[in-house]
Amino acid sequence: MKTFTIHNFELQCGAILPEAQLVYQTYGELRADRQNVILYPTSYGAQHTDIDWLIRADSILDPTQWFIIIPNMFGNGLSSSPSNCKACGLAEQNFWFTHFDNVKAQEKLLREVFGIEQLALVYGWSMGAQQAYHWGAMYGDRVQRIAAICGTAKPQNTIKFFSKVCGLL
Repeated sequence: MKTFTIHNFELQCGAILPEAQLVYQTYGELRADRQNVILYPTSYGAQHTDIDWLIRADSILDPTQWFIIIPNMFGNGLSSSPSNCKACGLAEQNFWFTHFDNVKAQEKLLREVFGIEQLALVYGWSMGAQQAYHWGAMYGDRVQRIAAICGTAKPQNTIKFFSKVCGLL
């Protein structure tokens, strides 16, 4: 598990995190041509250890063939979250993490840490799938394939739903 720090990271809600922390885990080896990259963002409430069971030899997420990166989404308790970041506010303070924020931070991680400009696949389930859709919308020329499993087409509605369920609204 590694941490990528982004200084003065402006969120879509307008807040600026002096030091946004994006925690991630990698599996496999990055080839010299950097064309074997799969991004696998976490879903709501999940951390990389909850979803890495899909990464195994002779499967679609085969670390002997692919370099797989699992970034932990903001708010999941590992990456910047109200529980571990004093600068993170609450919904009552008009503080929100969005998929836009997560994808913007992931893109910065890929480019600055690994020199990755192209993704072979963005694979995600639920809110991970919604992040995959955002990758397609925000960086469509840099994503070859998207595997969005159980992701809704209107992610903001899902974020509001989960926020209500968790008592954040």
